[in-house]
Amino acid sequence: MVLLIGVLAIFVLFGVAVASTLKHEYNTAAIDFAAGVFLTLLIGAYRFTRYKRECRYIGVGLMYLLYLYLFFSGAAYGTTYMWHYTFPFFAIFLLGANKGAVVTIGLFIPVFTKVLHDALWLESSYYTSHFATRFLPSVTVALIFAYLFEKERERFRQQTITAYEEQQQIIEERTQELLKRIEERDRMAQKLRQSKKMEAIGTMASGVA
Repeated sequence: MVLLIGVLAIFVLFGVAVASTLKHEYNTAAIDFAAGVFLTLLIGAYRFTRYKRECRYIGVGLMYLLYLYLFFSGAAYGTTYMWHYTFPFFAIFLLGANKGAVVTIGLFIPVFTKVLHDALWLESSYYTSHFATRFLPSVTVALIFAYLFEKERERFRQQTITAYEEQQQIIEERTQELLKRIEERDRMAQKLRQSKKMEAIGTMASGVA
């Protein structure tokens, strides 16, 4: 799943880079292209090395910086705010509910500050008061939903692990019990064979006498 998300992000970044180039937004195109190349290398490292956790953190950090740049630069005529709806979902998925939520809040604080500043004092900017009243609550809802969904997923995963461990313990206990029974049966069989041998020797001795 992580690789799938990474590959999709790479295609999106290169696609956006091409679109920005066609619109003569060369700075944005260069940054999107560079991010796509870096993410490609990161996905390769994730696939072929053991530093998977580090790759997750670096990937989320890369997107964090990219999202901040796009938002504060007003790239694509201020429409890049839409990407912020996706950040909570992949950040929380890759880092876990708690860490992902903290990183997302760390992204939203400067973004919210910028929106409120422009809405209150710069009505001519992309981020007007009408924009603020719609964007801020909706992106907050996206964060809450992503957090609760991941929490439920983690709870289900923990329940599955616990159930598996309990089953393994039951199997181990029953295996040990079965081994003890087999061992006891072998001891009884050995005693029976020994008893028959002694009986046979006694019979032979009686016959000789």
